[in-house]
Amino acid sequence: KLEQKRFDLARDRLNESNRRIVDELDKCKAENDELRKQKEELEEAREQMRQAQEDRQRLDEEKARMQKELEQYRDLVSRWPKIRPAAEPEEQDQKEDEREE
Repeated sequence: KLEQKRFDLARDRLNESNRRIVDELDKCKAENDELRKQKEELEEAREQMRQAQEDRQRLDEEKARMQKELEQYRDLVSRWPKIRPAAEPEEQDQKEDEREE
C-alpha cells in the first residue's frame, strides 16, 4: 500500500509537471504565432514602403521632365516677339497668293 501511494504521488507530480510544460508550450506557440503575424505585417509594410519609394522616384522624374518642358515653353514664349515678325512676311505672301487665285 505504501508503495502504491508513492507511485500515485510520483504519477501526480509527473502529471502536474507535464501540464505545466504543456501550458508553457501553448504560451510559446501563441507567442510564435503572434511573432509570425508581426513578421508578415512588417514584410508587407516594407513592400509598401518600397512601392512608395518607386512611386516617389517616378513622380520626381515626371516632375523634372515637366519642369524641363515648362522651361522650354517659357523660353519659346520669351522669344516669341522676335520670332513673330519673321513669320509675318510669309503670312503676307500667303495673302497675296490667295488674292491672285
